[in-house]
Amino acid sequence: MSISIALPEPAPTRAWERCAARLTIAAADLLLISTRRRLGLRHRLLRLLARTATRPASPADTARAHRAITAVSPRCASGHGCLPRSLAVVLWCRATGHHATWILGAATGPLAAHAWVEAAGQPVANPVNPHLLYTSTLTI
Repeated sequence: MSISIALPEPAPTRAWERCAARLTIAAADLLLISTRRRLGLRHRLLRLLARTATRPASPADTARAHRAITAVSPRCASGHGCLPRSLAVVLWCRATGHHATWILGAATGPLAAHAWVEAAGQPVANPVNPHLLYTSTLTI
């Protein structure tokens, strides 16, 4: 048996935000593809990007990046697109000179994994606080 799932209505975004979101998603996809079998390299690259940021991202900046990315990509807007979505949000923040925290978490019973972004210590654009459901396994 299958269930129909409807994506949320995309948030209105400006033309430059849609263009930037598409470029950021392409960069996140390139990062995922090029480091598919080398997770350590992916994590080192993300740490390097985090060190070169000038200031922490605010929740509003991070939420704006999330809205733009989910508005142009049905894959990132879906419940199964947390990895490319979170990477794209982190790359967007870094491109604007900010640093958001990227977190990978895992849950048992049933086994599940999730990636999310935090700004100022708070999860951004998650309907439920992921710390209640997942144990953080990697924070960058």
